[in-house]
Amino acid sequence: MYNLDDLQRITGYSKDQLRDRLGRLRGFFPKDHSRGPKNALLVGDSVLAGLQRTKELESGGVSPSVALNTVADEVKNLGVNDPKRAPQQTKAGVAKDDFIDFLKAQLAAQDSEIKFLRDQIIVSRDQSQAVLPAQSKASSLELTRWAALRVALFGRV
Repeated sequence: MYNLDDLQRITGYSKDQLRDRLGRLRGFFPKDHSRGPKNALLVGDSVLAGLQRTKELESGGVSPSVALNTVADEVKNLGVNDPKRAPQQTKAGVAKDDFIDFLKAQLAAQDSEIKFLRDQIIVSRDQSQAVLPAQSKASSLELTRWAALRVALFGRV
């Protein structure tokens, strides 16, 4: 379990930002929120993964509210809170299977994005080659003849 200081160190958010984001994520990870000594807020690994995903989206230029909504949709799509799934629990009470499924979905999404971007690079390269004029040998020979004439007349290129 992580307290606010741990989360602040890991994610780079301020305490106020963490409280805001944790408040919004509380409904999606109800079992991973608890209170510790002196009423300190403690959260589990799945909440940390959600915060890290939120940070990743925000660093990509997405607003905090949109990033939190995206994370919430991802959690809903993975069925983390579905009681019928009966996930395997670890010592810390973290839904290990759900976290692994979440990471696999992230990896699959990144793989498809990489494939799309590679295809775009190939298409862009082909289009740029089609637009550029092909260099002929005659034009390169003329340039060298002019360069030779300049050297002969002026002593420079």
